[in-house]
Amino acid sequence: FVSEAFPQSTPQKTVGEASAKPQPPGAVSPLAMPQTRGGTIFGIMGDSGSGDEAQQAVAQAMLTYFDTARHFPFVIMLGDNLYDDDYTNEFLVPYKPLLDHGVKFYAALGNHDRDLEIHFKPFNMGDKDRYSFDEGNARFAVLNSNHPADPEQIKWLDSVYNDAGTKWRIAYFHHPLYSSGQHSAEGRDVIRPGLEPALVRNKVNVVFTGHEHLYERIRPQKGIQHFVSGGGGRYLYRVR
Repeated sequence: FVSEAFPQSTPQKTVGEASAKPQPPGAVSPLAMPQTRGGTIFGIMGDSGSGDEAQQAVAQAMLTYFDTARHFPFVIMLGDNLYDDDYTNEFLVPYKPLLDHGVKFYAALGNHDRDLEIHFKPFNMGDKDRYSFDEGNARFAVLNSNHPADPEQIKWLDSVYNDAGTKWRIAYFHHPLYSSGQHSAEGRDVIRPGLEPALVRNKVNVVFTGHEHLYERIRPQKGIQHFVSGGGGRYLYRVR
């Protein structure tokens, strides 16, 4: 689980900003974040849909952060949301406390996901495998990296940020362009050629991906900062 703060150029309050909640005596707040004025705070998880104790532990860590540190208003899901197509035990049960608090989840499709997930309302995909939304001072473009070179998807991406103004340009999807995990060759030979040119020409600031069951921050490539966050509940990979 990762929480990132993206400051605005102007110091006005945004929808995504939240004040720290007082902690009970002895509580330790995980992943302390700076109190960035005008920042947008959100959760990130990938490869989460295991339905077992590991996923439940990550979900509890998210709830602990929400209760003791910052009330993040939304979570982006980096794919492989439901390994066994179990909407209840792989999503509704683990994240029920967050859902009850009004936290929204925005999903991307992974290679283990079924296309029908686009119609699941709590994933907020709007019946589409690619979509965009604004939260606070950022515009998010959600892509289906199962089809990285789809010309219709690239055409769509070329229009997403046309009216974004000074908002942060963030894209996320399942398969990483760069990683040190076991799928690095796939990223280099398939995902990168399909998506990187469009991400660069649309001046995307940050890309979040999963697929590799690890956490990694990549040195900026062609002006884009890449993060891999695939530790949402499945077994972890070794970094190569």
